[in-house]
Amino acid sequence: MRRGLVERGLLLMVSKGLVSRHVDDSGIVFAAGDFAETFLSSLTSDYIRILVDRAAWVVREFGDLPDADLKARVGEYFEQWIEQFQAPQKSLAGEQ
Repeated sequence: MRRGLVERGLLLMVSKGLVSRHVDDSGIVFAAGDFAETFLSSLTSDYIRILVDRAAWVVREFGDLPDADLKARVGEYFEQWIEQFQAPQKSLAGEQ
C-alpha cells in the first residue's frame, strides 16, 4: 500500500515538473525538476509558515485524541459554525 502511494506521489511530481526521472546504470533515478526551486521557495512564504504553525497546533491539541473523540469534537465545531453562518443569512432574508 505504501509503495503505491509513494509511486503515485512521484508520478504526480513528475507530471508537474517538480521531479525528473531518468535511468542510469544504478536504475531509475529521480532528481529535482525544472519547477522544483520555485515550488520549494514557495514553501518558505509567510503563508506556508503560518500554515505549518497551525498544523503543529492541531497536532498538539488533537493528536492524542482517539478517532471517535476527534470526530465528535469536529462535529461540535461544525454545529457552532452552522449556527454562526445561519444567523446572518436569516437576517438578510428578513426572517426572524
